[in-house]
Order: sequence, then C-alpha cells, then structure tokens
Amino acid sequence: MNVAVTPMTYAILLAVPIVAGVLGFALYCYHDRSQRLLETSDQLLLQLCKLHQLHYQHQILLHTIADAAELDPPGVIFVIPEEFDAAVRRAVETQQLTVREQKLLGQLRRQMFG
Repeated sequence: MNVAVTPMTYAILLAVPIVAGVLGFALYCYHDRSQRLLETSDQLLLQLCKLHQLHYQHQILLHTIADAAELDPPGVIFVIPEEFDAAVRRAVETQQLTVREQKLLGQLRRQMFG
C-alpha cells in the first residue's frame, strides 16, 4: 500500500497540534480568569493579612473576630477602624478571648491603623 504524502498533508499534520495548543491555552486563560473573578471574601482577608505581613496567629485572630462580628466582607476590618473596634467588642462579648488575645488585638490595631 503506497500512500502519497503531499505538502498539504504535512501542513495539516503541523496545523492540528498548533490549533489544539492555541485552543487549550485559550481555555486555560478563560478558566483562570473566572477563578480570579470568583475569589471569596475570606481569600481577600487572607490576602490583606499577607500584604500586611501578619503572622499566622494574628490572621486566625482577625478571622475569628470577623466571624464573630459577622462582617461581610471581613476585609472591612482593614479599612475602617470603627469596624475593627466594633468587631473586637462583639468578639469579646461572644467569644472567650484570652487576655493575651485581647492584647494582640490592641497591637494589631496599632499596626494596622497607626
């Protein structure tokens, strides 16, 4: 069986993987974009903690007070000092925060708002 291989055959064989690669890359970019658009408010709080270079223990404490205060989005405690203070008050009322944790919150407030 003798099959004639023409230049058109080579062009098709070359074009198929290139087109498949471009389509795959386009799908990857579209999926990645949709993932970035769907970031949750908890992820925003985590990113703000990382941006401020807060230790893990401080991050957990901020997440705890944001949950206790039922803040949505919880990242608002980084922007509005009054919200931070109100969240701390609600957390002290509803959670069993130790004296050490309360001192850490005072340090965090000074670090975040000066």
